[in-house]
Amino acid sequence: LRRILRRLVLHSYRLGVSDDAAVTLITKSIDLMSAAYPNLETQRSFILNVASREEDRFRRTLQRGLDRLEELVSEQG
Repeated sequence: LRRILRRLVLHSYRLGVSDDAAVTLITKSIDLMSAAYPNLETQRSFILNVASREEDRFRRTLQRGLDRLEELVSEQG
């Protein structure tokens, strides 16, 4: 699940989508799937909290990596 979230964040970053892309999509998914999976609705706040924290952490990690790459490239050129 973490890998899927990170791919979502990476692709949304590449597309220039806002910071809360994962939470927005997960909210929609819960809305659509909660009739079949009622536990999604009962655990909504937990799911969204975990997804939000994971998205924030990965965005920071991604930004640090991109900053480091830019620094290394500028040192070489």
